Amino acid sequence: MSITPPTLRMPLSAALLAAGAAVDQACDNGATSLWIASEMGHVAIVGALLAAGAQRVLRDMAELP
Repeated sequence: MSITPPTLRMPLSAALLAAGAAVDQACDNGATSLWIASEMGHVAIVGALLAAGAQRVLRDMAELP
């Protein structure tokens, strides 16, 4: 569930990306912005994150050597 009104989601995301937000930063549960945007069906935000360099595939940190 999102608390951000639909009309503000893309402008807010664009502003965060323009300010240098870390596109691959994960939440405590391991979810990245790309994963959350994909899960919620926010196609424009997914595109903006990918254009900003978000990694399509990230490994769980516990799996890394």
